[in-house]
Amino acid sequence: MKQAKILFFPNVAKKSIKNNLIPIYLRVSKNGVKAEANLNVAIEEKELKNWDEFSQLHNSKNSVINSKILEVNEEFKGLKYRYNEEDYKHFTPQEIRDKITKKEIVINEPDLLVDYINKHYESLLEIKNLGDGTIRNYKKSITHFKNYIDYTKQQKVKIKDFSPQMAFEFYQYLQKEIPLVGKKKMTDVSASCVLIKIKAIFERATDHDIISKNPFKRVKLQTKSPKKEPLTIEEVKSLSNLEPV
Repeated sequence: MKQAKILFFPNVAKKSIKNNLIPIYLRVSKNGVKAEANLNVAIEEKELKNWDEFSQLHNSKNSVINSKILEVNEEFKGLKYRYNEEDYKHFTPQEIRDKITKKEIVINEPDLLVDYINKHYESLLEIKNLGDGTIRNYKKSITHFKNYIDYTKQQKVKIKDFSPQMAFEFYQYLQKEIPLVGKKKMTDVSASCVLIKIKAIFERATDHDIISKNPFKRVKLQTKSPKKEPLTIEEVKSLSNLEPV
């Protein structure tokens, strides 16, 4: 999995018809997927010659443009230190963009947890260039989460009332076999992969001030399979002496 990269550039294609100003954009790219955002600063067309593509800054010491770029770039650099390694590794370019630009709160967010989860999935489908694999993984994780909500009869729980205890119980639910509903148990690694996606949805809710803390923050995830012991010399010899079938 490649690391995310960031680029700042004058977006000539978005030049304003009213004032002829060219907005400065940022582009976050990762694994061939890109997400862009307007930084709400702009330059005149005649000032394009003062744009340094190497430093991605305007050749002006007191430029408001540079201040904005440096501010956002610092947010980008600090992102991996504000989240644990596993969470950061799975952030999509869209999620990184929203976090470093501190995207404004979406109004009329659903109050019920189930509705919020559904809306999040619908918003993913609207994102261009988002890989099919990412969409499938989110859908799979959301399905597991909604099955848990149904199984525990928490359909009326509000997102702000979903507690760390409930988060841990969901993790335990994933690792259980429940014949009554035809549920098979998961390994720690598989359960953790599901939780990473759900945790990211709740992190979005914290970014938008819908909830104050992510209830999954203290759930420790196991994303690496246990190391298998190598075969002993005797075991290798035994295998080599087996008669072909």
